[in-house]
Amino acid sequence: MPKRTSVPKNPQNRLSNLKNELTSAPKGILLAIDPGNIDSAWMLFDLAECAFLDFGICFNNELLELMKWRLFSYLAIEMIGNMGGCPGDDVFETAMWVGRFIQSSASMPHTRLYRKEVVNHICGDPNAGDKEVRAELIKRYGSQLTKGIKYDCWSALAIATTFHDYAHRAFPT
Repeated sequence: MPKRTSVPKNPQNRLSNLKNELTSAPKGILLAIDPGNIDSAWMLFDLAECAFLDFGICFNNELLELMKWRLFSYLAIEMIGNMGGCPGDDVFETAMWVGRFIQSSASMPHTRLYRKEVVNHICGDPNAGDKEVRAELIKRYGSQLTKGIKYDCWSALAIATTFHDYAHRAFPT
């Protein structure tokens, strides 16, 4: 059996899949989530302006409550991929929360992005680390605009940026 990888072998397939998921160019607000087993980082991102509106880290049950407000029109969430080892309870708890977040937004379009896919898009190297992702995001958005972003909110911004770029490549203006 061939080894599965979380990074698509053909990025064009990923774009085609994204284009099939959407019926038109996404407009409005994206909620990007970097899920965790207890708390999750989130970011509201304006797709038209390519700018973030708000971000934070909160307990997962609080994020579910926030999602009921429907302040967004699309959800992008980091999906758990093969990490090569024996996963612990935290990984299974996080996977459960990914499902709950998706279920909570069932009436809205959503996409799951794997970490290596996001890192590869932002840095051009699927093996880059958090430090390199942060540096690339600061380079793209500027240090003034990214002031105040901490911890896993960088990952939420990377997810939002990747989704934005994929969507605009799938639907050029």
